[in-house]
Amino acid sequence: MNVIARRLFLTAAILGSLLSAFAPAVADAGDDQFTLATNAGDDQFTVAANHYRLHRWKLAAAEFQQMVADHPAHRRTADAVYFLGESLMQLGDYGQARVQFDRVLRDAPDHRFRKQAMFRRGEAAHFADDDRLAREHLAQFVDQYGLDPLAAYAGPYLASRQLSAGEYRDALDTYDDSLRRFPEGPLAADAQFGRAQALQKLGQRAESVAAFGTIAALQDHPFATQARFQLGLIEYTDGDFAAAEQTLLVVEQALKRSDAPDAALAATVRYWLGLSLKGQEKWTSAAEALQAAAQSLDDGKRIAAGYHAGDALFRAGLNEQ
Repeated sequence: MNVIARRLFLTAAILGSLLSAFAPAVADAGDDQFTLATNAGDDQFTVAANHYRLHRWKLAAAEFQQMVADHPAHRRTADAVYFLGESLMQLGDYGQARVQFDRVLRDAPDHRFRKQAMFRRGEAAHFADDDRLAREHLAQFVDQYGLDPLAAYAGPYLASRQLSAGEYRDALDTYDDSLRRFPEGPLAADAQFGRAQALQKLGQRAESVAAFGTIAALQDHPFATQARFQLGLIEYTDGDFAAAEQTLLVVEQALKRSDAPDAALAATVRYWLGLSLKGQEKWTSAAEALQAAAQSLDDGKRIAAGYHAGDALFRAGLNEQ
């Protein structure tokens, strides 16, 4: 499941418990001026809420923002700030969404959506690729709400950040905790693959091969192809070029059958297939694979692919081509 699909799935789950926030509020007693201001704020909130219900995210964000500006002391202002953040999440403005969730937590620490705001703050920072804030906010949420269903998202998010930062032991521990608490969670597949990567980075070869192998054997696992690719790389690193060739050919065929082709991954697989062929002194086949890969690789790998292709042709006595 890609990032956008995960976000929409999570939003749907959250909304089931939050729509009650849009129930009409009971007017406060007071003088006519206060009552008029309160009613005006209620009306503005209702307009924003209707846009939100109908997934008119841009209009909802504008109305919630205006309501907050016009009625900063209204009883629904904290709700408006929260749903402004939710609307901005749907619009992909993760940086500004995080600011709104942070505002809820700062200005209304006992708000009824405190837990959701704390989670969304970390998720928004994660999607905005703000590594420092994502790790800080997600760790806070996992520490306080580790058994909450939302932690089934927060844990893998945090672990992926730890993995990218080179904190492999912490990442492994976080993945293990998440899988123990949520073995069938919505991001369990991500956690399984990330766990295998952490094991590999820690140099636990046997354990990582077993973890990647388990994933690769599950045809319906969303990371089955990537796991098999990792197994091929391990075989190549071990110098078992023939085994790597066979594994990478299977990966290549799987990518060709995919409903959502990944051109970058396909080129990378063909690059390593070319190197595996070269390791077996299959010079011509290696050169063909590497030349094909070079067309879709980034600059660094393209240069390497060109070098190895030329070297393979030279060794085959075909350097004139």
